[in-house]
Amino acid sequence: MKKIILFIIYLIPVILLIGFVANFSVNVPIDDEWRLANLFEKIATGNVAFNDFWALHSNHRIVFPKITIAVLAFVSQWNINYPLCFSIGLAVVTFIAIYKLSSMQVHNAGDSLWHLTNILTCILIFSLVQHENWLWGFQLAWFLVNLCFVAAVYCLSLKKKYRVGKRHCRVHYRVGKRHCRVHYRVGKRHCRVPTIFKYGLQAYSALLRVFPWLKVYFLGWLQFPLWWL
Repeated sequence: MKKIILFIIYLIPVILLIGFVANFSVNVPIDDEWRLANLFEKIATGNVAFNDFWALHSNHRIVFPKITIAVLAFVSQWNINYPLCFSIGLAVVTFIAIYKLSSMQVHNAGDSLWHLTNILTCILIFSLVQHENWLWGFQLAWFLVNLCFVAAVYCLSLKKKYRVGKRHCRVHYRVGKRHCRVHYRVGKRHCRVPTIFKYGLQAYSALLRVFPWLKVYFLGWLQFPLWWL
C-alpha cells in the first residue's frame, strides 16, 4: 500500500505537467522553429547535407536537436505537439536516472526522508515555472543536454564491476556530443573535469585521464567564431 501511495505522489507532478501541456500547447511553430523550415525543405527534396545540420543556429551548433526535431517533424507532418511530448519523455528518463543515482548514494534508500528528497526533485524537474520550455518544442535541446549530463554522472557512479576505462569512454562520448548541440558557458564545461578525480588515482594517471576531457573542452571553443571567445 505504501508503494502505491508513493508511486501516485511521484506521478502527480508529471500528470499536472501533461495536463498543462495538453491544455495550453498550440500546434503552431514558434520563433526558432520557423528557421528550420529551410532545413525541412532540403530534406524533403533530397538536397540536405551534413553542413545543413552543422551550420550555426544563433551561435549554437545543434546537430542532434536538429536531427531529432526533423525526424519528429516528418513522422508527424510537423505536429508541434510531438516535440513537446518528447521533451516530457526526456525529463521522465532524466528523473529516473537521478532517482537511481540517489539510491546508489545512500545506505537507507527507501526511508521517508529519502523519498521526500526525491519527491522534491521530481517537483523541481517537472515544475511549471519553466512553462516556456514545456510549451516550446524547440527547447527539447535543453532536455537532451540535461539527460546527457545526468547519464554521464550515472556512468561515473556505476559499481566497480564496470571498469573505469569503459565508463570514461562512455562519459567522454556523451559529453563530447553535447558540444555539438548547444553552446555552454565556461562554468558548465569546467564542472565535468573534477569528476574524474573521484577514483583516487595517482597524479600522473589522473592527468592522463583528464587529458581527453580537456581536449573536448578546447575543441568546443573552436566550434565558434573567435569573437565569441
